[in-house]
Amino acid sequence: MAHTDCPPEFPGCGGPATTSTTCTSDGDCNQGQLCQDGACTEAGRPRERAPSLRNWISVAFETDALLLPYANNACAGGTGYTCFGSDGAYYANLPLAGADDQIGGGLAIATSRILVGYDRALGENFTVGGRLGYALGGGPQRPGANGFLPIHVEARTTYWFGSSPLARSGLRFFALAAGGMAEVDASVPVDVYANVQAYQAEQSQGYRAWKKAGLGFAALGGGGMFAFTPSTGVVLEAKAVEMFPTPATGVSLQLAYVVVL
Repeated sequence: MAHTDCPPEFPGCGGPATTSTTCTSDGDCNQGQLCQDGACTEAGRPRERAPSLRNWISVAFETDALLLPYANNACAGGTGYTCFGSDGAYYANLPLAGADDQIGGGLAIATSRILVGYDRALGENFTVGGRLGYALGGGPQRPGANGFLPIHVEARTTYWFGSSPLARSGLRFFALAAGGMAEVDASVPVDVYANVQAYQAEQSQGYRAWKKAGLGFAALGGGGMFAFTPSTGVVLEAKAVEMFPTPATGVSLQLAYVVVL
């Protein structure tokens, strides 16, 4: 225990109070000192925090889903859908109207993508950065139209909740805003009838009706990170996505591994 009262020139005092080399609490230190990182320091000095590492490198896998609109006569054209056979051949015929060829709407699994990312920590709670990636699962190309664009380019900013969240291990939670360039494609099965005779004979043909959206997007979302150490961890995030100029609404779910340098 440190001595707080010592008469001048008393044997063993040795002048001004000395600093304890080790401590476990403020009570082990001289008056006016604090226990910090196992050693006594002057009370006027602010407690130091572990530094927040600045450069974040990530590898991620993301899967998308699109909210598909309801449609009658989906393969007849003008509905926002294009239909293709199982071999990828475009369906260019005009099917029998009002005979099946209907899409009920709702969420449908869409493209997936592999992403690499870089983020820079700004202060204790913000990161800004970007993602580059390659998308998988795009739809077939309609004659005379552009093919699927597999490139993903994204800019983002993230706010991390709490006190010094980037400097500690354990759970961290965040909110994010993002935007960039991407194409998201989804499809659902439809049955069409070539004519009245085929309908009466119950001879339908199966196709897939594709909804293609993009090439720009804006997104809002959030998620959490489990940091094994202050510099490594896994991140799970979910985003609500709005596509333009070909409009559609969707969601994206992403799992990433992060290393901070």
